[in-house]
Amino acid sequence: MLAHAKINLALEVLGDLPGGYHELDSLFATLDLADELHWSDAAETSLRLDGEVTGLEISVGEDNLVIKALRALEAAAGRALPLSIELVKRIPAGGGLGGGSADAAALLYGLNQSHGLGFSLAQLQAMASPLGADVAFGVRGGVARGTGRGDQLEPLPAPPPRPITLILPPFFCPTGAVYRAWDAARWRPAAGKVVASLPYLEKGQWPPLEVLLGNDLEPAAEQVQPQLAEIRQALQSVGPTLLCGSGSTMSCWAGTLEQVERAVAPWNCRCVPAHITGVARP
Repeated sequence: MLAHAKINLALEVLGDLPGGYHELDSLFATLDLADELHWSDAAETSLRLDGEVTGLEISVGEDNLVIKALRALEAAAGRALPLSIELVKRIPAGGGLGGGSADAAALLYGLNQSHGLGFSLAQLQAMASPLGADVAFGVRGGVARGTGRGDQLEPLPAPPPRPITLILPPFFCPTGAVYRAWDAARWRPAAGKVVASLPYLEKGQWPPLEVLLGNDLEPAAEQVQPQLAEIRQALQSVGPTLLCGSGSTMSCWAGTLEQVERAVAPWNCRCVPAHITGVARP
């Protein structure tokens, strides 16, 4: 089962919600970059990592989102579902691409199918929501507007696939630190971009990039990791850029892979070609 990374095409932080959450208005889209999950029935549940395990250290215990998703599905099904799970990592951890959330979503969706549990997409998204907005989106994927905590999802038609280049710096942006920086300053550089993009996306079209691309967390992430501002400025000669989620991954929407690599070479970034597919699960 593939677990696709996501990108936030536009991300606006509108304010505060109870429980320490933030009210968001965001546009999600699925990337072709994906982890892979395999599982089989077992006497007891275990999780093993394989592949390009890059980024932050990843737990294989009960605090891993994949195991949390399994526990949520077990609770809903009313029975234990012990599995031997292999997780092949290709999405960098801690980069804002939603890799861990994608893995949890793939487990929810795939295990429901493989074990004939009979839950609807809406029921799976309801199970996913407490685990995080990115998990709720990942259950279905495609293109969607996320409001509330980002988990109130409105599916949108997918525009044509679009190539981008992902820039992976050799450092991370802890999500909590980025939101604390935003709380201190309340930046709103992307105000109105989601609403302005909807008429285009509702027709399955790409909005003009100057209308679409924006991320309220960008200045906060650049305060946490000042090198991000340097990388963004270096990429201005190549094309429009966008911070992915809370960072530290960035995307460049123009130029060749070689041009992007040359621009960010001083920061030892890894550059990965990718496509925004916007493909939803059936």
